[in-house]
Amino acid sequence: MRRFDATRIFYGMEFFDTLGAQAAFTVWAVYLVQDVGVNPLQLVLLGTVSEIAIFLFEVPTGVVADTRGRRYSFLLGAFTLLVSTLLYLLMWSIEAPFWGWAIASALLGLGFTFFSGATQAWLVDALHASDFSGDLEAVFARAQV
Repeated sequence: MRRFDATRIFYGMEFFDTLGAQAAFTVWAVYLVQDVGVNPLQLVLLGTVSEIAIFLFEVPTGVVADTRGRRYSFLLGAFTLLVSTLLYLLMWSIEAPFWGWAIASALLGLGFTFFSGATQAWLVDALHASDFSGDLEAVFARAQV
């Protein structure tokens, strides 16, 4: 029987997560420009707001995964992404000002950080449970590549 390999599962999760996120962001950008009327500068600013939210919330959401559990963090991320998506629909239906779109973008970034904290914490636990003798930093670096 083949031994459990958490790194392969993690690499697969990261690959499909990145693929899905990039496809979604591409559609998101076209949608904002074509349907909402966001200009290119505003589009860059919305992306920046989302990335700043990811930067600011990465550590606190990792703490949530460590203290409350990986499942809780994952479900909280799913809920946050659902709320931010619904907020996008609301912003579109009421023809909201730019700051409304910025709030929705920040919530979107927050939702993604709950996922990353949960999956990274899961990997560390799984590698420790399987007596992994390699370097954790190398695993995370390879996943980023």
